[in-house]
Amino acid sequence: MVYRAEKVKAAVIMYQGDADTNVPPSMSWITYHALQKYGQGPVELFIFPGEGHNPICLSHQKRKLFEHVKWFDEYLFND
Repeated sequence: MVYRAEKVKAAVIMYQGDADTNVPPSMSWITYHALQKYGQGPVELFIFPGEGHNPICLSHQKRKLFEHVKWFDEYLFND
């Protein structure tokens, strides 16, 4: 995605656990900054401390769901 960041026009939301061993947090930061600088759509990144690839902590799961719903309302269901 980073190599073609200038072609991204869609809104992007990203979630990352800072203890993720599947996707290094540094890759999410690189992608986020590339989309911020070169992309043509809005981008948001949420970092969950102490989490791996999928959030386990209930408060992190709730925050992720809340942000998902807000994002869908704004960019998918907005008339």
